[in-house]
Amino acid sequence: MYKPLSQDGTPAGHYGSAVLALIEAKRFPSWALFCYRELVASADHGYTPTVAALLSEDAILLHPVKTEGGYKGLLIAREAAGDQTVYFESTTGEIVALDVPTIETKVIAQEDVVLLRP
Repeated sequence: MYKPLSQDGTPAGHYGSAVLALIEAKRFPSWALFCYRELVASADHGYTPTVAALLSEDAILLHPVKTEGGYKGLLIAREAAGDQTVYFESTTGEIVALDVPTIETKVIAQEDVVLLRP
């Protein structure tokens, strides 16, 4: 399931660039490959994010941007991550605890999700 916000149905380029950075670092998990093609196709190849993602065993927040009370990004998550506080590790080594909302199917990819600190 993928819910794009752009008019042509493709994810924003900075999210694709974040995926490319994770792949280069060998940190993109195999369970998230269902959305790989769309993300890489939209990548801005001239851009490398400072923080590509926040990563956990069952959830990834691509291109996280700090907001008041949490982080905003493209959430790729498995059902197991839903309805709990998840400890994410940033690609720069920082540990961040964030509340993940209900995941209503086996896996999702959704743009511009805000995850709040507990």
